[in-house]
Amino acid sequence: MKKFRHDDDKGFILLEILAGLIVIGIATPLIYSEIENWLNEQLYQSAASHADAYNTAARNYIADNNATLHNGSLPANFTADDLIRKGYLKQGFNHSPFGQSYITGIRRNQTTGRLEALTCSTGGQNIKEDGLRSVAGQLPGLGGYIGKNGTATGAFGAWTDKPGDYGLTCSAGHIAVVMTGDDLQESDRLYRFQVPGRPELNQMHTAINMGGNDINNAGNLNGQKATVKGDITSEDGWLITRNNKGWMNTTHGGGFTMTYSQWIRAVNNKGITTGGEIKGGKVSGGTIRSDGRLSTGEYLQLEKTATAGTSCSPDGLVGRDSKGAILSCQSGVWVGFESYPVGSPIPWPSATPPQGYLLMNGQSFSCSRYPQLARAYPGCKLPDLRGVFIRGWDNGKGLDGDRNRQLLSYQADQSGVYHERGGWLKGHHSGMPYWAQGSTTEMRPKNIAFNYIVKAS
Repeated sequence: MKKFRHDDDKGFILLEILAGLIVIGIATPLIYSEIENWLNEQLYQSAASHADAYNTAARNYIADNNATLHNGSLPANFTADDLIRKGYLKQGFNHSPFGQSYITGIRRNQTTGRLEALTCSTGGQNIKEDGLRSVAGQLPGLGGYIGKNGTATGAFGAWTDKPGDYGLTCSAGHIAVVMTGDDLQESDRLYRFQVPGRPELNQMHTAINMGGNDINNAGNLNGQKATVKGDITSEDGWLITRNNKGWMNTTHGGGFTMTYSQWIRAVNNKGITTGGEIKGGKVSGGTIRSDGRLSTGEYLQLEKTATAGTSCSPDGLVGRDSKGAILSCQSGVWVGFESYPVGSPIPWPSATPPQGYLLMNGQSFSCSRYPQLARAYPGCKLPDLRGVFIRGWDNGKGLDGDRNRQLLSYQADQSGVYHERGGWLKGHHSGMPYWAQGSTTEMRPKNIAFNYIVKAS
């Protein structure tokens, strides 16, 4: 068997190892640089977050003390230690990842009168300019840094400001953040607990959107108006209103209100309808109308009086006279409910008939004015009953000699002789018939004179 030698291969292996070491030597600094850049970026992000947390606390402090700072001497400043002591920052928040702390200066804008603030980081390790630019770009709002000339510059050159205007002296290599007047007008937190002397911490300055969620276990709800889309339910309470208000349905413009101490009023004079019953001690008002019967469990009391024979409207009204007698409105005239029907002759002991009556003197009357009387006397003329008696109509009985007499016909008086067989006559024979001639022009019974009147309507 033939044997091979490996001495030649050893040279190639050494060359490959040498080439690998050269590549590693070249790549290692690049890798270290990338790792360093990544680590620095993490550090810059942490610094930006730390500065933002401080700036949020500073903004809340200024907003909470806005009035006090306005009235105090400006410019003024405070530090991270001040915010920790006042409870706006947690303990241990004094320094950033670069060992820097913070100071904030406050001034008043001479144009708007609002407060403005500038925060600078102080002390610690200076941050390289590229690191400052990175931190400034990651800060929310108006983040920036202090340049070599001591001027505060915003990220990407968005703004510049002078720390001296805020009473500050800031050095290069440090972070800067500007807070405008709008940021400092009010706190962005709503406190859960009451802070003595600080009612503004429990105040909202905009609407709260609950997103369809409930508010539970509330005490009193005080406000100006309440609008809900569903029902308002009270488990064991009242719907209470004050002054002259009550309940209203805006769709139809009706409801109930109280404008007087004794009365509940329907808004806009709306009617009230129910298939049930309305019950009370008294019912007062104008016109009371029922589509059905109007009944009472006791008496019907009519307070207003009317006078029989006077005008009225409309027909069908029911009233009473001053003595309590019932009157009704018939043909535009108040008429009493009497036992005599319209058209019946009535003896009347006066020359003047009462209201609603006519003398029966044979006169004509208006059929249109007295339609009921016209039904009794179709000719619209009354009989003349002056000085005559009223005789019952024979109507076929045969007592009246005039068998063809009609109702309302006149019959003249009639007198005649009569004979009778008497008893003894002086100077003559008894049992003789005798005749006597009437001594007057009529035959009449004893009588008393009355006027005959008739109810006209």
